[in-house]
Amino acid sequence: LCSIDVSTAFLQSNKYGPDKPPKYLTFKNPLTGEQEYYRQLGPIYGKNSAPVRWEQTIVPWLESQGFEPGHNDPCVFYHPEKDLLILLYVDGILCDGQEDDIKWFFKKLSTKHGGRFECKEPAWLSIDTPIDHLGMEIIMDESRIYLSMESYIERMLQVLEMEHCNGVNTPINGPIMDNRPLSYEKKKWVYKALGCCGWLSNTARPDGKYAHSRISQHLANPSEGMFNAVKHLVRYYKETKN
Repeated sequence: LCSIDVSTAFLQSNKYGPDKPPKYLTFKNPLTGEQEYYRQLGPIYGKNSAPVRWEQTIVPWLESQGFEPGHNDPCVFYHPEKDLLILLYVDGILCDGQEDDIKWFFKKLSTKHGGRFECKEPAWLSIDTPIDHLGMEIIMDESRIYLSMESYIERMLQVLEMEHCNGVNTPINGPIMDNRPLSYEKKKWVYKALGCCGWLSNTARPDGKYAHSRISQHLANPSEGMFNAVKHLVRYYKETKN
């Protein structure tokens, strides 16, 4: 297993063709106060079209190298000749295959080896070197590979100021019945906490997915019952973080 990130991926998307309508950007010069205009040659961060432009760049390139996208998950690519599997999440790539085949892919991918994209240094999984991929820590020993989000949960508890809360053994403990509206500050906390729990439930901790789904049904009108249910879910993740 090996992980590699593409550097500033959106800026490496295919440039706008000469047949496309010209695009311009304007900035106020901080020294002169004058407006300056620039021709935009390609996608930049902040543009709504930047993510799809990156997808339209990286996916055809991967297919040109012999990879086939998954039918049920288009972000999973498989190279049938090399038995090489890669998982793509925006600019993060996780590779599963033989070491020589992964190195072959990196030579095609990274400009450091004459490839297409500027990339950061790869991280290879070993007994002494875990991989952090999208908040998921991949660890191995002599016989097994483990997937953990303990570090992410500990950071989440700090952000939510719940490091010292007591843990619980279930992700949900009943229906949300208390419909009293929340204060503005509690609403902000609920949205932040639910976002953190959503990332957990959609990656390596699907045991909290049902609870997260039930709580999310109350997003339009956050209530005291929802607030308590989110706190309960966070306490569950603390109890089961490892």
